[in-house]
Amino acid sequence: MSKNSDFKAAFLIALLLFTVYLLTYSGILHSTDAFSALAVTENLVSGRAPDTRLAVWQQYGVEYAAGVQGVFTEDHQLHSKRGLLHSLLPAPLFALGGAFDAVMGRISTALLTTGIATALAGALVYLTGRKAGYKAAPAALGALAFGLATAAWPYARYLFGEPYIGLGLAMAAYGVGRAERGEDPAWLALAGAGLGLGAGFNLGSLAVAPVALWAAWHGNREQRFTRLTATVIPLAVVLALIGGFNMARFGSPLETGRTPGAGEWFSAPLAITLPAMALSPARGVLWYSPLIWLGLAWGARALIRRKPLHRYGWYIAATFVIYTVVYAAWYMWWGGYAWGPRFLVALSPLIALAALPAINQAYEKRGGWRAAVIAVVGAAMGVQLLGVAVDFGGHELMLTQRFGFADAQDLPYQYGLQPLYDIGLSPLVAHARRLLTEGANDISWFTAQGIDWAVLIPLGLFLALLGWLLNRTLAGGSLTVEPVVVLSVLAVGLSVWAMLRNAEHPLNAMYARHPDLDAVAAQAAPGDGAIIYVPELTFSILNHYPGFPPAWGMPPLVDPDPHLEAALTAAQREHDRLWVVSWFDRLDPNAWAEARLAEAHYALDVRRHRDDENSYWIGHYLMRRAIDEEDWQAVDWALPEGITLKEAAVSPAAPRPGTMLRVSLRWSAAEQVEGDYVIFVHVVDGEGRVVAQIDHAPQNTFRPTWNWEPGKTVTDQVALAAPSAPGDYAVRVGLYDWRKPAQPLEGTLADGQKTDRVRLP
Repeated sequence: MSKNSDFKAAFLIALLLFTVYLLTYSGILHSTDAFSALAVTENLVSGRAPDTRLAVWQQYGVEYAAGVQGVFTEDHQLHSKRGLLHSLLPAPLFALGGAFDAVMGRISTALLTTGIATALAGALVYLTGRKAGYKAAPAALGALAFGLATAAWPYARYLFGEPYIGLGLAMAAYGVGRAERGEDPAWLALAGAGLGLGAGFNLGSLAVAPVALWAAWHGNREQRFTRLTATVIPLAVVLALIGGFNMARFGSPLETGRTPGAGEWFSAPLAITLPAMALSPARGVLWYSPLIWLGLAWGARALIRRKPLHRYGWYIAATFVIYTVVYAAWYMWWGGYAWGPRFLVALSPLIALAALPAINQAYEKRGGWRAAVIAVVGAAMGVQLLGVAVDFGGHELMLTQRFGFADAQDLPYQYGLQPLYDIGLSPLVAHARRLLTEGANDISWFTAQGIDWAVLIPLGLFLALLGWLLNRTLAGGSLTVEPVVVLSVLAVGLSVWAMLRNAEHPLNAMYARHPDLDAVAAQAAPGDGAIIYVPELTFSILNHYPGFPPAWGMPPLVDPDPHLEAALTAAQREHDRLWVVSWFDRLDPNAWAEARLAEAHYALDVRRHRDDENSYWIGHYLMRRAIDEEDWQAVDWALPEGITLKEAAVSPAAPRPGTMLRVSLRWSAAEQVEGDYVIFVHVVDGEGRVVAQIDHAPQNTFRPTWNWEPGKTVTDQVALAAPSAPGDYAVRVGLYDWRKPAQPLEGTLADGQKTDRVRLP
């Protein structure tokens, strides 16, 4: 095959793998890592500071200090620990999903990024195999084995960083290989870019950079400077971007948010973790990527006999060993809640390259060799199907409930040592059992309502077409530019169709639109902010509300601390109006933030939304600016049960149409009030007709009259839209029992006049 045909075959392989990933797409996040990264993505796309205010709730309820996803800076701003590229690379598709928000979703569309990255890595595995001297067919089989018979397949559906690091390692392998063959040393720039890609997700991946640098140095002596420069420049550019990003977040280019003092360090005992990463049914790579068996057996044989792969063999072996040792030493070597050996997923392209000698031998020879390779690849694909079809979170949660969560600084595995080698507790067994008894629960097209054939049929037909074209191309058939363009358009169209269908039946209801959020989004104005006390709703905001006010995702059921206090202060300082969505009813101590807002600011919307399906309350507040004491005017209106309206302030005195009329009231009670009274504020015209009104319990229900302390002043504030037409208007205030709205309480003014509503001065 010609060089041009190889690139077309690589294109078909990438497209075929991506189509498989669409067929097994889930459309939901599987980790807090991904949410933290996308919270930054949203701010970058929206042109805001790269903090993670939407993910404040992630900082609380975590089993140990090092397990949190972000870090508070000295000014109490929360920033993600995720790498720059973890937020930057999904940004284009995230923005695209937001542009078509009515029919798509930002999270669900951004998740396609990982499938694209994994498919590109598959194409590079093919091209690398071809450069190593293998025929087109076995090289293509190796690439497909990478994409479907290693942990790259299930991870192509998540938003972990490892698939992108794997793409970077595949880029480095291809660049180093081409330079090793004496080709243009500029190919080493691809290796440097690959290392930079990995560093942009996790700086720990730089541990393998010396291997590529050694390759650059080891080549043609006359070109050493050129080769090293080509490798270093792209890597240096990415590192400079990372440094600038860290400077913007933490004030130092070297600060990443990691806290060695809290245990985030390379402190795991290698004597336990290295064997576990290889052999344990909980996290062992030999279990979760059985393709490595072929690499260990036939790859070692090829290296010894200097078969074609020997040009890459040293690179693969050195990279694999260094990377594995580094991450085996990491305090959370198992990768948290994950499927299999998460950190080693990045090595999947190298595992496939190491298996190429065995795949090539099986392709060329019939008999026992072929049968053994087919059996291993088949078993490996079966393992990946278990990871694809079943959400790993369910089993991880079961283990947490059964064994608790051990402090990673004391024990080398999150659940203690027992589940590490107990095959009965292995995710492999649990997923197989779940799949056989209950079916798939992590593929968007297999729902409780049935199978979505409207997606599966066109994707299946497209996959069959790609398979036929790939087979034809590998056999020497031509593929012109026109079919390439048509296939690309079809792939984009099918991706959009899949996103449309996924929005119709998201795998998790948290990713759907929500009526409470619709209500806020419809009424929000520029300058508004939001405080969300329902973590589940933050997923919906991130997925479906690109125009939603900047929101703090706060933890429920947590007492205020300096960080939460600072977040509330910042929200009040930065915004003209604040929306609050929470679980909490009035007088619930967990509603401390809204209680403070209700006391300090003007209530705008006191109609708190609640229906049969949703149990969330919505508050809306206009931020109060300082009221001068001389603006308060005496009222002295005495009402039953010792209640007195002492003073009032109305501003502005002559509001313009379209502005807000602010009304502040100071009440007190001489004795314990038994009644539950509602305050009404009416704006009336010259003929006494009500043109605007707001009826509310004091402080937006947070200080009901029966909860007033005798002798203490209660300040209540509301805001109403000013009348649209100019005229002579007055503000009248009164009080009524909530059960008798037509019977306002009658009170007495200082001059002895009795009235059931008082005109404010």
